[in-house]
Amino acid sequence: CQMQHELSAYAKLPCLKSCNHPQASSFGFNFCANYVPEQPALIEKKYITQLITQMGEVPETPTLLQMKENGYPVIIAGGDQCPDGFIRDSEILPHTAMLVHNKQVGINCYAVCKAFDMGIPVYMSRETRQMIGFGDLPESVFLFSDDQPINEAYRKSLSMDNNYIQATFRSIYTLERTQNCIKNILETYLH
Repeated sequence: CQMQHELSAYAKLPCLKSCNHPQASSFGFNFCANYVPEQPALIEKKYITQLITQMGEVPETPTLLQMKENGYPVIIAGGDQCPDGFIRDSEILPHTAMLVHNKQVGINCYAVCKAFDMGIPVYMSRETRQMIGFGDLPESVFLFSDDQPINEAYRKSLSMDNNYIQATFRSIYTLERTQNCIKNILETYLH
């Protein structure tokens, strides 16, 4: 919501604007694809991780809190109100089996990109996948909340092919793709 507010507020600025929001053009911005550098290797498939500043924005948070109480290896971090406080994504993602990111506002998130780059499947709804800009990735790298509860998705994540997820993500989210977006934006405005 904050990102969409900021994009709307700055839409009329007389300058070249770009962002990775899937609806960039509706704000007067140019779409520029996300890119994350190669992440460290996945060390172990252990945690169900949710990295978010406002955990109340994710409908699965109450379930995750209950699972945590019941002994599941759940990490909820990213803000003052989160039970695990602040954790660097680079410290927790190498130990993550599944990232929960069903936040139904905003844009495609670097934590999600980093998870995919490590080969970690992401749990969200199909609607969220489209809305936040991951519609270019195949369904096979996700575990959809539309199809199963978190505990079942977690069990599946433990046997998923992380190399396939990583290779699929890296074949689409390339530095060349981002460079081409920037080049096209600049060429359009320079002409």
